Order: sequence, then structure tokens, then C-alpha cells
Amino acid sequence: TPGEDPFLTSQYVYSLINGLQRGEDERYLKIAADCKHYAAYDLENWNGTDRFHFDARVSDQDLIETYLPSFESCVRDAKV
Repeated sequence: TPGEDPFLTSQYVYSLINGLQRGEDERYLKIAADCKHYAAYDLENWNGTDRFHFDARVSDQDLIETYLPSFESCVRDAKV
């Protein structure tokens, strides 16, 4: 994983999506990527807890500074 650094995660997201979508002919997508489950929503089957029964309480500051930069890069930079 790219780790917990918001800048590195954003660069990772951009590179991954760009590599997945880019085909031989730039007029067409090779595949269509999707930005989902991006912010404090990736818990799955951890000690009997799953995403449907977990309430992630994230401060506005943490959301803006830590979780949203990768989603913003997905939308703005990778044009998903």
C-alpha cells in the first residue's frame, strides 16, 4: 500500500488509474475506473465488524487533510 501519506496516496491513485485506463488509442478508455469507498470506509470483517456496522467518526480536519486528497486526485487529475 502507498501508506498513510496523503500526497503519496494521491500520486499512487493517479498513477494506478492512469495506467488502468490508458490504452493504445487515447480516444478510448481501456477500462473505466471508479472512485468509491474513498474516505474512512474500507473496514471489512475486522474482529467481527464490517462496514455496515461501523461508524467512522472522522473530524473535518482529518477528512480534508488525510482522506480526501486521494479522492480529489482521482477526480481532478485522473479525470475519473
